[in-house]
Amino acid sequence: MEPNSVSEKENIDISSKKRFTYPVKELDFIVKWVERIYTNLGAGQYHPKEDIAKEFEVSPESIKSYLSTSQQYGLLELKHGIGYKITELFRKIYHPMNDKEQLISIVESLKTPEIFKFLFDEYENHIVPQLSGITNQLIRINNFKKPVAEKVAEIFLN
Repeated sequence: MEPNSVSEKENIDISSKKRFTYPVKELDFIVKWVERIYTNLGAGQYHPKEDIAKEFEVSPESIKSYLSTSQQYGLLELKHGIGYKITELFRKIYHPMNDKEQLISIVESLKTPEIFKFLFDEYENHIVPQLSGITNQLIRINNFKKPVAEKVAEIFLN
């Protein structure tokens, strides 16, 4: 059954969308954050969040959003009950064979979070709108609340 109006179609589209998680920081910040884990704790093994928190001299609860964002960008891998491990994608960004590999890896990382992949797909070969345009799209299509939509749009544009 086809919707009778544009507003009915929008309601169907909106209701069929799932909730997206989103990065809380820009990629360059998270790369530097993961770099500290890599440099001081190592790359070959899984590290419990308690060890990572100790490295940053904070409580494990205070780094949950950074750990989640690192996973969303594909820079840390989580093994439930064990800990977090540096990914090959991080190593390609941090120790690239050449500039091209680093650029390709950065783009791959930026497209890894679901919401950013959605936005990249939406704007591929199109002009990317200003902050307010992306914010409004996130509100209308993805049901984000305005403060969250603004933050996600800002991180995406940066």
